[in-house]
Amino acid sequence: MQDLCRQRRLATLCALAAALSGPAAADNLADLGLETLLDLNVETASRFPQKRSEAPSAVSIVTAEDIRAHGYRTLGDILNAVRGLYVFTDRAYDFLGARGFGRPGDYNGRLLLLIDGYRSNEPVYGTAAIGTEALLDVALIERVEFVPGPGSAVYGNNAFFGVVNVITKNGLSFQGAQVAQSAGDHGLVHTRATYGRRFENGADLLLSASRYADRGLPIEFPAAVVPGLPDATARQSQYSRADRAFAKFSYGRFAAELGWVTRTVGIANVQTGSAFDDPDARDIDTQHFLALTWAPDCGRKLECSLRADFGAYDYDQYAPYVPVPGAAKVVNHDLSRGRWWSAEAKFVWSGWDHHKVVFGSEFRRDMQADQSNFDIEPRADYAHTQLTARRLGVYVQDEWTLSERWLLNAGVRYDLASGGAKNETSPRVALIYRPDAATALKFIAGSAFRAPNAYEANYVYPGQQKANPALKPEHIRTYEAVWEQYLGKHLRFTLSAFHYRITDLINLVTDPSDNLEQFRNSDPVTARGVGGEIERIWDNGVRLKGSLALQTTRDSASGASLTNSPRQVAKLHAQMPLMGRDLAIAAEVLYLGRRTSLGEDVPAYSVTNLNLNWRPAPRWNASLGIYNLFDRHYRDPLSEIYASTGLTSMPQPGRRLQAQVEVNF
Repeated sequence: MQDLCRQRRLATLCALAAALSGPAAADNLADLGLETLLDLNVETASRFPQKRSEAPSAVSIVTAEDIRAHGYRTLGDILNAVRGLYVFTDRAYDFLGARGFGRPGDYNGRLLLLIDGYRSNEPVYGTAAIGTEALLDVALIERVEFVPGPGSAVYGNNAFFGVVNVITKNGLSFQGAQVAQSAGDHGLVHTRATYGRRFENGADLLLSASRYADRGLPIEFPAAVVPGLPDATARQSQYSRADRAFAKFSYGRFAAELGWVTRTVGIANVQTGSAFDDPDARDIDTQHFLALTWAPDCGRKLECSLRADFGAYDYDQYAPYVPVPGAAKVVNHDLSRGRWWSAEAKFVWSGWDHHKVVFGSEFRRDMQADQSNFDIEPRADYAHTQLTARRLGVYVQDEWTLSERWLLNAGVRYDLASGGAKNETSPRVALIYRPDAATALKFIAGSAFRAPNAYEANYVYPGQQKANPALKPEHIRTYEAVWEQYLGKHLRFTLSAFHYRITDLINLVTDPSDNLEQFRNSDPVTARGVGGEIERIWDNGVRLKGSLALQTTRDSASGASLTNSPRQVAKLHAQMPLMGRDLAIAAEVLYLGRRTSLGEDVPAYSVTNLNLNWRPAPRWNASLGIYNLFDRHYRDPLSEIYASTGLTSMPQPGRRLQAQVEVNF
């Protein structure tokens, strides 16, 4: 390890690794300074490590230290801390909005979610899971990189508004066993056991398993939503349970990862005729994946990487209902099954002066994307669809150093799809000017696409929804300018402005000819916005970061603003060590502007979260998190599938407490 750290190009990474590995992490992080911390190598923007100031995007990073300091519980909590992003929920799934665009019920298919480079978006709904159904326990996350803007030039489908890459810890991060136990109000219990080790022969192993259970907070629905009930409060159906397992192994040039999660969440079941607040009403999401990588030695100037992975996704919804008053209860079962595998060959060539070229090919085979709906007893079949697909992508990108101050990053990807689907060409170009080591000016233009998923193009439910096999991919073209500036060792800011136009946007609408819902391509959408972030750290470990995003999104035909599109997103994060740094406190304030949902206004709100970390002994850590500290009442928009219920927005939980004890062996 010492020999590696002597190499100049790894000096920064070694310094950060040393800072994060010891108990005095806060001291070391402050000593490194912002200029070092915030210009670390990032991997996601160009598919090879590069300085963040040279990446063709304004990359945001949330580190393991940030996650621990603020007590983030889910990937959604982590992403909600990123400038410009906002998370909203229907109390079953968490959704992510970016740059003023957040469609309720889209399951985050317009963002590509990677786990150590593994593409986790499944083929049925395109889900990027960020809530309690996500694949990873947050304690296993080393850092999260978010690359805003179109990423299809190197990643293809789903990289529409950006790419999220979750980079996991390895065995060396733990070097032993760790047990964590969390408990909170309303029956929350979370248990995790992790073992990690780097062996003398260089092999690295990480094993982890966790269980999560939460009785949940009641939801008080308006009386009109559940007619005939004197108390329309859901108490029995707000539970959530999740089990996870993760394994990671590397030796030499070979690496393997295996992940599995199953999550059950209760649903209030407010649709017409449903059995309201029935504890048997539930959604079950199960995912697992296996990813294998090999990096053969291809010479000094050519880096090679070969990857193969397999993924599976199962969705089951059980929705009890009463066919007619006085009849026996019937359980409706809605299910989806997704199976896919992919393979990729990637190469990075640095044999030409002033150039760094990444090129490769990626093949994905969706073996199964099935959907069915039926009553269990008595058996009655309502819908069954099957879909398979193939997609081959080839890409090339060149990072060209024009001079000491100018850098040009240009790339293009071509995707060929099966079944008569449209082939796609996705370019991106970025011109980067660095007049000095503390300044970076970036001018970026690119386009991306998102192909219809199986649910949008193929799902049929008699009397309610019909398929649209002629559905076209949606496209986005984005222009962006970024200014990144460091002011000395401890202060930096980022300013950006963007404009984008979406064509063939996929929306769920009602066909007036038969009153059935159908996904259709709609009128173009245009948006523009500006945003900024400023961060300051002090030598004593105090850290302060604030961000503000202002944006407008409009339907080009009507001129109306989109639903769930806040004009303002503001965030303030603070960390402060106390008592010799064995005690630390962190707080965040999250503000989201006014939005609309199903034709009604959803008021603006702000939420304050507080987390206290204490290290009573070298191998012990404890924390206490208070979420929604001031018990604010607020609501989130809902998708069109709720329109028939009369429910226009979902009330959110009030104040919650969670305490955790972590022991290392």
